Amino acid sequence: MRIDRTTAERLLVTLASTALLMSVHPPAQAHHRPSAYCSESGDVCQNVRKVEGVRKLTIVLSSKFFKRYVLCLDKPGPVSVCETFRIKAWDDGTFGSSINFRRRFGGGEGRYTVSWYRVPKQGPPTEQIGKTLGFHRS
Repeated sequence: MRIDRTTAERLLVTLASTALLMSVHPPAQAHHRPSAYCSESGDVCQNVRKVEGVRKLTIVLSSKFFKRYVLCLDKPGPVSVCETFRIKAWDDGTFGSSINFRRRFGGGEGRYTVSWYRVPKQGPPTEQIGKTLGFHRS
């Protein structure tokens, strides 16, 4: 079977377009981002999981690498909220912070994205800690 040049070009464009669309379409899953992350060393762990029915935005450190951090929450729509929190010593010898999502940020349905940033001694927080996590609320 012989294919003329025009047909071959159309086929190539179709295949390339299909491959591109498949590469940018996220796989179907319950969450748009992971809900937990730990660094390879285990020095930093974060999660946005429910604990006994309460959504907690948690960061755990193996050592007190910094005293304060900024937690930024991207809410559904064009809304983003950032607040500063303190790192505290925990009974198990680690350090961290766990924020009650509903109590601190209210509610609402949709996708939420959560990021943590280190607060430097001077200047604005620019260094992200760990990964950006997310969850859905319905």
